[in-house]
Amino acid sequence: MEENILSVYLPKQLSTDELSATISQLIEDKKYGSIKDMGKLMSDLKAEFSGRYDGKVASELIKKRLS
Repeated sequence: MEENILSVYLPKQLSTDELSATISQLIEDKKYGSIKDMGKLMSDLKAEFSGRYDGKVASELIKKRLS
């Protein structure tokens, strides 16, 4: 019951597929091409989607895309 109440107030979490698509779009839009751009990409994600994604999952997806 508490989880249902909290879910009303918490932002909707991005699914792994949505997060992956968002990361891909940011990489294309910002022309990121190197693992050195990971910090910038994480910063962009945080600015737009703060609290809506799992940072560990985002980090893994970014590493796969930029490696």
